[in-house]
Amino acid sequence: MRDDNVIAYDYTQAARWGSTDAGAALARLDRPVPDSDLLAEARFRADRDRENRRITHAIAAAAAPRPSAQPRPIIGTQPIGTGFHRPPMATLPTAPVRVNTNVSTSQSTRRNCVNNVCRTERTTCTNGVCRTEVLP
Repeated sequence: MRDDNVIAYDYTQAARWGSTDAGAALARLDRPVPDSDLLAEARFRADRDRENRRITHAIAAAAAPRPSAQPRPIIGTQPIGTGFHRPPMATLPTAPVRVNTNVSTSQSTRRNCVNNVCRTERTTCTNGVCRTEVLP
């Protein structure tokens, strides 16, 4: 036989989903009857999704291309000699690849003291790569 708490939990969950029979069963067991919050949340999400779809369709309809008065031919579909010809093929430039030879270097020196032990450190950064060294 199932425990009374498990049965009450199942009835509570069913009542939260809007079951009136579960609410009546909880009342017979002298347990509090919860609001149907899960059902309300599901309805809220469905309404929100419906509104989002409506807005998306409205935006898509506004952004849809309008048909022009005369359809233009697609480039390269008409035979040569009909007043329409294929454009020449584009070629990519063959310029050599240039490597950035600019070197950005910065250097800073500071005194670092930890537990009364002090030392001088120099940090050198070249093109974003930093190196720290301890000076004598």
